[in-house]
Amino acid sequence: MPLNGQSIFWMDATGGNTADQVEATTANLPWQVRRREHMSRLDGGALWIHFEAKAPAGQHWYLEVGATVYDRVQLFYRDARGAWVAQEAGTQLAVASWSVPGRLPTFALAVDDPRPVQYWLRVEDGQADFSAPVTLFREDALQQSREQEQFMFGAFFGLASLVTLAALANGLMFRDKALLAFT
Repeated sequence: MPLNGQSIFWMDATGGNTADQVEATTANLPWQVRRREHMSRLDGGALWIHFEAKAPAGQHWYLEVGATVYDRVQLFYRDARGAWVAQEAGTQLAVASWSVPGRLPTFALAVDDPRPVQYWLRVEDGQADFSAPVTLFREDALQQSREQEQFMFGAFFGLASLVTLAALANGLMFRDKALLAFT
């Protein structure tokens, strides 16, 4: 489920606000509805995206940011006890240390919380514009998406290997330097 039209955003020009500060002053901030065509210039600031969600009991849901080029992407929410839960991904961290490792920044939403939960996504980058889609996935849909990615990578590299082997074989068989140079 894409969050376009279902979330609001605010550009923190300084990038210095914490989740506590944003939550405390949310009523006074100039939030705007995030649309599909929206693009924000980060320029050393931080983009905050706010949305509310409630995962059905016993189900695991995830938030995925549709691009990997951002320095730091963080998701904040309060658990059932009121303590902050923070997850982080981005190019400044090794993928293995992301909250949910994968090709794209992915974050787990609250599980078995009976109330609607307020989420705060913070995106920080010194040079890029933020226009990536932000999408919610059920666990099975996320798994299927990742399996399709792996299949496509496998197909691509399999075909690339096949073309390289065919060029090598033809280059050796016909003593064609152009085909050998291709490999």
